Order: sequence, then structure tokens, then C-alpha cells
Amino acid sequence: MSIESNVAALAAADKVITDGGIETWIDFRSDYELPDIGTVSMLDSGAGRAVLIDLESRYIAAARENDLPIVIGTPSWHASQHRLQAAKYPASAVERLNRSAVWLARGLRREVAQGNGFVAGVLGPFGDGYDPGAGLDSTQARIMHQRQVEALSTAGADFLFAVPLPAVNEAVGICLAMADTESAYVPSFLLDESGRLPDGTALGEAIGRVLDEVSRPPLHIAVSCVHPRVFTTAYRNAQDLPGAHNLELIAQLKANASDRPRAELDGSMELHADEPEQWAAEMIAARETANLRILGGCCGTDESHIAALSRQLAAADSL
Repeated sequence: MSIESNVAALAAADKVITDGGIETWIDFRSDYELPDIGTVSMLDSGAGRAVLIDLESRYIAAARENDLPIVIGTPSWHASQHRLQAAKYPASAVERLNRSAVWLARGLRREVAQGNGFVAGVLGPFGDGYDPGAGLDSTQARIMHQRQVEALSTAGADFLFAVPLPAVNEAVGICLAMADTESAYVPSFLLDESGRLPDGTALGEAIGRVLDEVSRPPLHIAVSCVHPRVFTTAYRNAQDLPGAHNLELIAQLKANASDRPRAELDGSMELHADEPEQWAAEMIAARETANLRILGGCCGTDESHIAALSRQLAAADSL
């Protein structure tokens, strides 16, 4: 793979790893004090950038040891216009910080992953990613997220990655904004065991809304911030709900290390996580259930989880 990898290679790949938890790793496994604005603030700090580079390099090492390409997410989840404005950043910070985030990830792909990877330009929902009531309608979301997605796209992210999306209306709006750029894009939904988003929309129905209302389709569909056992149960339940035929578009899972309820994990002062080999085995089971191609970690996962997953994924049969 060339240093300037592309989304065609990602779409064709059968086994791809992603990085793991970022903010939970920093909160629980480092001495760095993360501010309310999150990892984006670390881009303006030499110590902060060093932590980000060290952490992502650990994830990349796990992928390289097993000859797997890796998706490297940018530290830009909180780098939207409204969040930066609330944190008293100047208006120009949207472009500057998102560009810095992409260039950091591109540098890691080039220098550490030796070109065998992809850069995901990461953005989050308007409000709390766990609260569907904190979201926007589709028109508001398209306008609110437009500036950040343009900044990530212009900076050279391989694809745009919106995560986690608990409500379908904002998901559609974010997808409209992402589709307005020239970049490939991926919406990543939050999911309950019922097979529905937290706002009550069936997963297949939510995917259908994106396909029907956005002129350019996504590269694929992802699910994030759920434990692999929860995903497997949810995926099976979603087969009996509206839009089940759209589930075949799901290709990616970034999963939590704990199956405890989100309300219990959110703001917890203790890190909850499965043992790496056990978690990785559950991820492989989810892969087989849903024909997934791209697997990685979310809250609570660290380099040991990604290393275990990389080993098991490399050894797994091709789908």
C-alpha cells in the first residue's frame, strides 16, 4: 500500500483493525489531565501531542505485528464550531485544530504505520453522544456541522467518521453535511440491545433514512460505543425490525471493553473492562454474526485489547 492510501483499498479490505479507546486511556492510564474540551486541546500542547502520539503508536504497533492495516482516528471529536466557541477559542480555531488533528494522524500513518492505514476525520454529535434528546434536527445539524466537516475534508482525511450517533434526525443532518464535501464518509450509530438507536429508531430504518435523504451514500455503516455482546444481540434483534435489509451495509464495529450500561459507565471513577483475550473473542464472534470487516476499540479499551484483537483477527478465516 502506498503512503497515500485511499478509500478504495479500505472498501476492498477484508480485515482491518482500528485504534482503541482514547479519552478513557488518557483519563485512567496516563498522568495527563484531560480538560472538558477533550483531546483537541492536546494539539496545542507539546506534552499533549506526545501523549497522543505515544498512544496511537501503541495501537499501530499491534496492527503492524499482525500485518493488518489500521484506521487512525483524528483527535477532533470536540473540535466543532460550537464546542470550541464555548471553550473560548477564536473562530479560526475550527480550521486550525481540525487541520492539525488530520496532519497528526497522517504523520502517524506515514512514519509509524509505514503507509498501511487510513485516517478517519472524527466528529461528534452536537450534544451528549449518549443522549438522543440533546441532538438537532437534520436541517440544524447540516448547518451546525458543516464547518468542521469541511475543515477535516480539506485537511486530507481519508474519510469522515461521525460517532456516536444516538438519534436519526441529527445523523441524517451530519451525513448531509459530510456528503457536501468531496470526502467519503461513515456514520457510526449508537445501539441498544433492542436493535434500535436510543431515540427508538430501528437500526435498519436509520440506515434507510440516510440512503433515502442523502444524495451520496456512505462508504459503509459503523456501530460504536457498545460492547460486542450487546452488538451481537442488537444485530440479531434488528433483523426483525423495519429496514432489516439495510443491515448488510454495516462493516465496522468500534466496541467498548465493558458491557455495563452506558449510564453506569458515563462519568465512572473506575475503569471497567473485560480481559483482552475474552473481549477479542467476543469481537470475532460479532464479526462472524454481521460479516464485519473493520474492528476496533472504544471506551475502556487499551493497547492490550487491540493487540489481542489483532492476533485473533489475523488468524480468523476470511469472510
